Amino acid sequence: MTSSHTVIVIGAGLSGLSCARRLAEAGRSVRVLEATDRVGGRLGSRTIDGICCDLGFQVSMSNYSSLESLVPRSAVRRHSFISGAVVWDGVRHLKVIDPKRRPFAALGPWRRGLIGWRDLRAAMRCRRWAGKVAQGEHREGSGMEVLESAGFRSRFIDSFLQPFFAGVCLDESLSVSADRFLRTMHRFAHGVAELPEGGMQELAEAMAAPIYDRIRFGCSVESVIPGEGVRDSDGKVHEAQQIVLATPWDQTARLLGREELLSEAAWSGTVAVHFSSQKVVTKAPLIHLNGSGRGALNLVCSPSSVAPGYASEGRHTILASLRPYQGQPPEIDPSLIQREAGEILGVSSADWQFVEAVGVPRSLPSGNMTALKESLPVGIWLAGDWMQDPSIETAVQSGLDVAQLIERFLGTS
Repeated sequence: MTSSHTVIVIGAGLSGLSCARRLAEAGRSVRVLEATDRVGGRLGSRTIDGICCDLGFQVSMSNYSSLESLVPRSAVRRHSFISGAVVWDGVRHLKVIDPKRRPFAALGPWRRGLIGWRDLRAAMRCRRWAGKVAQGEHREGSGMEVLESAGFRSRFIDSFLQPFFAGVCLDESLSVSADRFLRTMHRFAHGVAELPEGGMQELAEAMAAPIYDRIRFGCSVESVIPGEGVRDSDGKVHEAQQIVLATPWDQTARLLGREELLSEAAWSGTVAVHFSSQKVVTKAPLIHLNGSGRGALNLVCSPSSVAPGYASEGRHTILASLRPYQGQPPEIDPSLIQREAGEILGVSSADWQFVEAVGVPRSLPSGNMTALKESLPVGIWLAGDWMQDPSIETAVQSGLDVAQLIERFLGTS
């Protein structure tokens, strides 16, 4: 059996969906093939016993303009975190709020010694560097080298900056490139983190809604035939001259016959442990960072204190995000995680109910990512945030960029 379309998009993650949306709007015949039973890829959530469990600790940002163009706030409302965090240093809970947004908020951590003049000067220096990198300037080094050369004190790095950006980059050593680190810092300096009503899956569902009838679920692609189409696991051939691989990096390598690259890659993983409570655990929409240097957790937050739709009436949610890891996932003891999360929040966790531990073992790849883009066959296109700085925004923009390239190609061929 065969089916024929102008473009086939493999993968209904955000890059695949945004690409298919733009091509469909241009009047192209496009089919999306998705191996699972849902849209969203790494982004998503599932509801268990009335509790919305995001797949890891995930946030959108208020300055994600590409996402906004496809999923406006009129379609899915977003609710903001306060820019900052409550830091648990092993002894005290210290609230650290961006002084650019709330000037007097720095007085508390200042009096307690967490922030000093040196840190404020270093923060201003980093903002300047981040602005230059965002405009295309290159900076050598790693994320940690950026913090050290900026002049931050080790206490502020260890208690706040390292755990905060380790959770964002899924890299506790902050060995990510200085460029990527500063672009991430620039994004946070000029926007606020948000959660959508009803969980992160709502963003993917809203993006997919106009093209839902073009998505075929449960369709795993086994091979790609450049210029002809793809063959799925049932042996069916889907004909198309243009094929978009909007798949994870390792799957993309296999479909392109570049398995030799897989041995060079490493993956960062994450685990989110979800709990519910009959009591409010925190009223402020803030993340709580583990700045103690010990324990299994990176951060804790209460999604239901940020956005509606995360819990059924009368219940509240707690998300405990473990430290990022490489290799085998860590063993999860919910009772130990529950106790540590309560300590980081500064509340009793005795009445919490364990809901689920959600692991994303292959969240972010590291290795020779650019090699896959070399010498692509005609009619094969790649989309995905693994080619840039991994984020919701870069995933969406990647798909839009590929759609534009395909339109230009089809218009001149």
